[in-house]
Amino acid sequence: MTSTPARAAIVTRAQQHLSRRDRHALVHPSLAISVPEAGSDTGMLQTAASLYADADAVFQTHANEHLASVERSIVRRKMLPIEHLHYAGALVAQTLIAHATMVTPSELNLLAHTQTAVSYNPVASAWKGNAVAPALQMAALGIRFGLGTDSRSDAFRLADAAETAQRFAFGLATAIRRAAAAHCGSITRYAAVRMRCGCRIGSVKSRREKPPISC
Repeated sequence: MTSTPARAAIVTRAQQHLSRRDRHALVHPSLAISVPEAGSDTGMLQTAASLYADADAVFQTHANEHLASVERSIVRRKMLPIEHLHYAGALVAQTLIAHATMVTPSELNLLAHTQTAVSYNPVASAWKGNAVAPALQMAALGIRFGLGTDSRSDAFRLADAAETAQRFAFGLATAIRRAAAAHCGSITRYAAVRMRCGCRIGSVKSRREKPPISC
């Protein structure tokens, strides 16, 4: 349990970090906790998430990525990681879950009902030998998600890995088409992190006309 002075110090630092958004047009502060079970107590998780939800900023954490992390959450909190976040009131539209590879059907429903976003990290799944996030099921449930990294990867490698991972994990008939992978690597990727930069956001589209070349 976090002591009152320590809790106040954490909240103050978070507020100071959040205030930086007023000084940088292209910098969007967010608050991150490594994994839900690392949160000192449920109240601190709720306080942090609420602070950033009120400011319409992103609160992010890695959840349901490793078997060890899932088991640790069950032992410490008697709940799965995403269930723990929901219990703490930290599953909100401003929350971004990284990975979400080892998720249960009930946890997917929690993500959908709370409008929580997910960072789908296919390259990380490949090099960690972990599970693959059920991206197609997330899309069917209306869960906001976009391609993320958790590794040094460019958007084109991520889009290719996104399709390949779905093929290997869920079968050829359910593979993400390249156009869909490109879409979640551009437009939905920014929607997941709640960016509203308008014309500053580019996109990847098939058969886009080439601009004229001037000499």
